Amino acid sequence: MFGACLLFAFMLPFLGFALRSNLLFFAPQYLFPYGGFVIPQPFGSKAVFSHSVAVLLSVMQWGVATVGFAWFARRVPARYAVFAAVVAIVLIAIAVNVAFGLFGITVELDGL
Repeated sequence: MFGACLLFAFMLPFLGFALRSNLLFFAPQYLFPYGGFVIPQPFGSKAVFSHSVAVLLSVMQWGVATVGFAWFARRVPARYAVFAAVVAIVLIAIAVNVAFGLFGITVELDGL
């Protein structure tokens, strides 16, 4: 359930384009931010992670989140599990972006 909701995030840019919503359009970049994390500098920005490390960190983060969600929500009815999965995904994404933001690291969005 959690994995399906996470994979659905890749469809959000199409929905955002149709609804003219920047939040939905850029949602995958906030959910998988490691490739876009930069340290802002006066003339450009410096990437925090290489591409391979960013992919590894994303897989590890969402893998641990999926296993954790499966363990905590194993007795939750399916109709509540979908809502709980979406809420958990949003909260994890916000927590990661806020945690890195505390150190002056921001997400540089592609497409701006």
